[in-house]
Amino acid sequence: MYIGLSPSNFAMEEFFVGECHGSFAVDEEGTYWTADKYQDGFGGDDGGFGKDDVVGCGILFEAEHCRLFFTKNGKCFGEFWHKI
Repeated sequence: MYIGLSPSNFAMEEFFVGECHGSFAVDEEGTYWTADKYQDGFGGDDGGFGKDDVVGCGILFEAEHCRLFFTKNGKCFGEFWHKI
């Protein structure tokens, strides 16, 4: 399972979120995905998420960058800076 953000022209029938340009996601194992890049252990020591977790994804726009963040059970478990 993946949770993340994608552009409005995202082709759901062809890609998972995090696989196409302009989309960002984290999977249940805590791996962060954006296009063809990934970062293992994105969720830290707590890892990813499971069926009983409440997971969220948000974005904060700050000057020339944005901060993508992921929450699990109300606590931030990973964030990533991206140049806009």
